Parts: sequence; C-alpha cells; structure tokens
Amino acid sequence: MGENEFKVNLAISIGPLRGDVMIIGRFVEVREHSYAKITGKGIGIDSTLNFTLTFTINEINTKSKIDWVFEGVAEGLIALIDKRLVDAIAYNIVDDIINNIKKELLKQ
Repeated sequence: MGENEFKVNLAISIGPLRGDVMIIGRFVEVREHSYAKITGKGIGIDSTLNFTLTFTINEINTKSKIDWVFEGVAEGLIALIDKRLVDAIAYNIVDDIINNIKKELLKQ
C-alpha cells in the first residue's frame, strides 16, 4: 500500500449475501485534529462499492465529538438488497471504525 492508503478485509453477512469483502481506502485530505476525508472502493460478494467518508472532529469543553458522513454507490448483488438494511450495516461498520479510533487515542 502506498502512503495514506489502507486495506481492510471484512466478513460480511447481509441477508442471503455472505462472503469476504476487501476495502481499499485512501486519505485524500487531512487537517490534523479536525478533519479527514477518505475515498475508497469495496470489492467482494459479486459487488462493488465506491465511497467517500468524511470525519469532522469538534472540541467541546474537554471532550471531542466526531461527526461523520458516508456516501457510497453500490453495484452488483449488494445493490439488490434493501437499501435500509445496507445503510444499517454501513452505519455499524463506520461506528466500529470510530470506536476503534477512540480506543487507540485513549491509549496515548
């Protein structure tokens, strides 16, 4: 992987779709301690997903609040699944990522 790039392998189970998905992402814009923009692509289970994910970090008193926006276009079998179900799963994946970031930051 190149600089600012990452790869994540996921096991996905969405209704009748089950299998491995590889996500390749790249940080395209970063403002230290305040903002990050990631673009990427997910490939697997006869589907593709092109996405943009942005994080905005706001300092509130002594805590940080992370707002995020995920925009994606799905093609293939995943596009046939109910959009609300896919949205819920995408939300859970991004929420897990944010919680892992929080854990790492608290270790420092």
